[in-house]
Amino acid sequence: MRKKIFGVICILLCLCFIFSSCEKEDEEANTGADGENTEVTEDTPVIPEEEVKEKFEYSFSGEEATLNAYNGTDEEVILEETVIRIKKKKEKKTVKETVENEDGTTSEVEKTVEETVEVPEEYTLTAIAAGAFMGNESVKKVVIPDSVATIGDAAFQGCTALKEVTLPSGLAKISDRLFYGCENLENVNIPSTVETVGLFAFGDIFNPTAWYENLSDETVVVGDGILLKYNGSAESVSYSDEIKKVAYYAFYGTPVKEAYFTNSVEDIHELAFYRTGATVMLPAGHSKISTFRNNGITVKTYEAASQE
Repeated sequence: MRKKIFGVICILLCLCFIFSSCEKEDEEANTGADGENTEVTEDTPVIPEEEVKEKFEYSFSGEEATLNAYNGTDEEVILEETVIRIKKKKEKKTVKETVENEDGTTSEVEKTVEETVEVPEEYTLTAIAAGAFMGNESVKKVVIPDSVATIGDAAFQGCTALKEVTLPSGLAKISDRLFYGCENLENVNIPSTVETVGLFAFGDIFNPTAWYENLSDETVVVGDGILLKYNGSAESVSYSDEIKKVAYYAFYGTPVKEAYFTNSVEDIHELAFYRTGATVMLPAGHSKISTFRNNGITVKTYEAASQE
């Protein structure tokens, strides 16, 4: 009988110990590092861990850097020609250490240790990637250094607050949709080196940039002979060797029915005469007649000597 009673008491003690341990673990699990209760219930909102983004995201190749993204909220962004990249390197060095000898004396010994050091490296900013500033609603002014040779498509698309941009002096191409959706853009320089203006670079017929809308010269020529916009009222227009390319929507909304160009014209965008029904007049034998016709442009020829 005594053995049975003793066995029951042992079982009860074990159960009490188990229950006590479980309650302690639950209490510790629901207590934060500061000792405060942090019990999680069904009503407790789960806050996802946010990825911390750098303000400027770059990629590097050789000695050149590309700006892939700008994640900041500054109103004015002045890009520097030189980009500093901090790289971590492991270096070995010799240090002296005091050791105790068996006889109780001390002596200094040398040993080699390895440590991690930060080394700054310089790169030249040569490119801005497609969509780098896309959708930024804070930036109002951007200055791009002359070291930048290329700016990708839609780099500033949707920057609704953007008012002023300084482009690099050697830029060759205004990329597609570069300033699409930047209705408030008022001031931008077009370098004389620009050879191409991409589709919808300055918006479309529904939402052009303020800069494009305010171009008031009868014939607006930018860069290296690009006819960007015609604001005249003539039905027949003639251009000299100055014109090498005709941009999209250049004659949209005008009464032009005939446009004479010389052999110097290299490209006419398929939307240059959008909704005008105009005929492009080219010298007989022009090398791009078939190309333009294949793009849906109405082309007729004239004898160069007969053009007045």
